[in-house]
Amino acid sequence: MYELVEKRRDWFLREVIKNLRTSKIYSYQIKGPDYQVEWLGISKIYWPKADIWLESTEKIIIVEIDNDSDPVRSLIKYWPVFQEQFREKGSKNILFLEICKFGSTVGRGYKELFVFVGEQFKDLYSKRFDYQFLERTEDDSKKMARWIISRVRARLIRKTSNSS
Repeated sequence: MYELVEKRRDWFLREVIKNLRTSKIYSYQIKGPDYQVEWLGISKIYWPKADIWLESTEKIIIVEIDNDSDPVRSLIKYWPVFQEQFREKGSKNILFLEICKFGSTVGRGYKELFVFVGEQFKDLYSKRFDYQFLERTEDDSKKMARWIISRVRARLIRKTSNSS
């Protein structure tokens, strides 16, 4: 049963990535599914795996797509990576996108906890980190890719409009 769920998840992530690659967000390199994120000084077996990792010269966008699991865990697993990234002057800003479908084992209170932790990270990393949460109700890879693309473009537009 678990193997079937993993195959479905892998197929779904690949479909989302395929839709992202056809979307004309050329400035981003797209990696995934299960892209291993380097955590310096720690054995590779402990490195977190990103469902989808988008990276440009200025920004990293991490996308986690969860089904009936704790969205806070998806955010917390990157904390050491954030620490390392933001320690360097001139390092890239990070946008974290959590897309979660709640089920019978994980309740809606986890969204509020995710928002709380996200706000703590925003305060800690002084505007170099941002996050967004989407509760999904269906498994439509094209809609999900469009939502991710809209978040990427909104961030690009905001950056452009703030710099003028």
